[in-house]
Amino acid sequence: MRTVRQLVLWAYPRGSWQYDLLAIAILAFIFLTPREIFRDQPRTTSLRSIDALSESSDVALFWVEPFVIDDIDTDDLDEELSFLLWQRTGRKLTVIDVQPSIDEEGGIRAYLIYARP
Repeated sequence: MRTVRQLVLWAYPRGSWQYDLLAIAILAFIFLTPREIFRDQPRTTSLRSIDALSESSDVALFWVEPFVIDDIDTDDLDEELSFLLWQRTGRKLTVIDVQPSIDEEGGIRAYLIYARP
């Protein structure tokens, strides 16, 4: 029980072999643990974050996840969204309107993008 208590409280004197072993174990955990375990990769804009709700010949409606819009500069919003929609659909679309979809708590759940050819 004493050994467990010393491990948890790191009660070994600095420079002892136990202290060095604990430091090596921590460093090994930090550098050798695969990233997938913690899922800490940066979020990238994926085409799966944009869903087509309706694609009629006049106006198309898309559901876009909030992090896609949050990462885009507001000055280039229409241009960037047009590019993302082109990647998603393969068609050149012009963004007409961007409307936030608000959830019950007042947070933005997604954005509704209206676009036309």
